[in-house]
Amino acid sequence: MGGIVDSWSREFELRLVLTGGCDRKDVLIAQASRPGNRTIVPPANLQKYRLDRLMAGSRQKYAILEILYTLRSTRRGGEPPMVYDTRLARERDFHNERFGAPEERKQDAFYYFAARTAIHDYWRRVEAAADGKEALEYGCADGRSSIRLAGSVKRITGIDLSDVAIRQANEEASRRALHNVTFQVDNAEDMSLPDASFDLVFGSGILHHLVLEKALSEICRVLRPGGKAIFFEPLGHNPMINLYRNRTPEARTIDEHPLLKSDLDIVRRHFSKCELEFFSLTTLAAIPFFGSRFGSAIRTAGEQVDKLLLKLPGLRWQAWITVMDLEK
Repeated sequence: MGGIVDSWSREFELRLVLTGGCDRKDVLIAQASRPGNRTIVPPANLQKYRLDRLMAGSRQKYAILEILYTLRSTRRGGEPPMVYDTRLARERDFHNERFGAPEERKQDAFYYFAARTAIHDYWRRVEAAADGKEALEYGCADGRSSIRLAGSVKRITGIDLSDVAIRQANEEASRRALHNVTFQVDNAEDMSLPDASFDLVFGSGILHHLVLEKALSEICRVLRPGGKAIFFEPLGHNPMINLYRNRTPEARTIDEHPLLKSDLDIVRRHFSKCELEFFSLTTLAAIPFFGSRFGSAIRTAGEQVDKLLLKLPGLRWQAWITVMDLEK
């Protein structure tokens, strides 16, 4: 099937080739979610994407129909209302699929093989800050991190957008008869939790999925005075890492944005103290050897080199991971 949509209003110059194979790769499209999520997207949310990264197969038709509906709504006058945030819907659906397919999640070990020192540093900080405190895991996934801390915290709450992950977390907490652990589906940018209710907020690989200003404001809102926030996040300056990301779009959502220096400036504006540690530069060379007898040795050597290189101001931003230790 072929067709063209052009200039529905003065605000839009949209040219979309409607073909099953998508022979035109770069198009302007509305942020669309899957069938079942009725959405109207405001003009401000139009973004440029590779169509084959956003929609595949039969879902392309739905994306096209939603664009037509959005443009017609706008043509009738005024900016259409936001019925449902399609960015959040995409995130929820992507992670629901991943948590519904355990064999896909096992592949994460491949990526984090090279981030051992970052993981150890993150957990050292989280465990020290959580001891005897009331903590919030921000983006808790299937709850395994919160459950790991249940024996040392006073109380821990985990939130996640994925209802599949939260169901798994609650099932495991019930199986273990944990009474100081609570899991709930919630929007990290607009939490239903009360003000000043936690001593610690922590999360791994969550902030780069979110609108930072909204997320950081919410984190500060639920933290008590002097409370801490600890995060493990990917950075977005290394061109080789970014090349790999661009070649593997199926491994992440289109809304992810590995953090940049400018993002860390936003973080600093929200917290009185901001300590950053950088990890995983030369250790990335060990990833192709994951599972081989050489992998661990290459990684260990890379960790020693990184201790020196990542102290240099110019090179540390080329790291893959930063661990943020923040205080309100």
